[in-house]
Amino acid sequence: MKIKRVKLRNYKKFDEAEFQFHPDFTVLIGDNATGKTSILNALATLLSTYLLRADVSAGRWSVKKDEARLLITENNGLLNFEPQKEVFLEAEGFRDGRSFFWKRRIKDRGGDATELIEMSSEDFKRVSRGEDVDLPVLLYYGSGRLWDIHRNVKTGTAGSRLVGYRNCLDSKSDHALFEKWFKTLQQAALQKNKSIPALEVVRNAVMGCIPDAKHFYFDVEHDQPMIEFNDAAFCPFNNLSDGYRNIVAMVADIAHRAVRLNPHFGADAALKASGVVLPKKLMLPKQLHPSSAGYIPMNQPFASSY
Repeated sequence: MKIKRVKLRNYKKFDEAEFQFHPDFTVLIGDNATGKTSILNALATLLSTYLLRADVSAGRWSVKKDEARLLITENNGLLNFEPQKEVFLEAEGFRDGRSFFWKRRIKDRGGDATELIEMSSEDFKRVSRGEDVDLPVLLYYGSGRLWDIHRNVKTGTAGSRLVGYRNCLDSKSDHALFEKWFKTLQQAALQKNKSIPALEVVRNAVMGCIPDAKHFYFDVEHDQPMIEFNDAAFCPFNNLSDGYRNIVAMVADIAHRAVRLNPHFGADAALKASGVVLPKKLMLPKQLHPSSAGYIPMNQPFASSY
């Protein structure tokens, strides 16, 4: 599932605007206060439509009343802020070669998104029957994800595949979900004395974006993820620079959700899963800059704001 284009009407600062996206990778570049974040928020709201019938909290459900564009006028020295009435977001998406359209309005429940909701409802029914349906990876990473996190969350047991959508469109980080899952799976692999493909998916994804990384695992003694390097050095996740922590946390989360939503892909989940990922302010360390040998090839469709 991918988004081909969106149209915004009286949303935030936009009177009327339309944007088209590359099927693989789109970067939004602009000065401050030009509307980049508004576009990402609109995309997150549109993507949440797929999850309206899912029994999971994704973090964003509808166009909010305070997101309506304000018409500012001056009358005898007084400024007037008039919220505009016709507010909507419209999108064209495609999946498996099929195009579909949907629209979202203030506080609606998906009345103009019947086709997409019916599609997702059928997906979720197939999941409940244990069928190998391909679920799209949908994620939004806000600029404060390194420090604005969900605290005191209960991760519970393994649960449904749909747990992979928990807080997926909330700009806050949900790293606790990943850490709990990673720790539990690592302990299960040790207990059963066998390799678990889902665990290797995440390890390979993380080590693939960190030069000279030898091993990525959950250190039970220090109760956090740990990276081992080829020179025998060790580095706890929390000791990484902001740039590396940003990349490692995001790559690990994408891989974790890809394999959790699509376990039937096995060790290839991070490569075969498709969807839409929206990272704001994608901070690359110098070693991972496109000009370096350690550049990360992005296989998922991304929209990024700088």
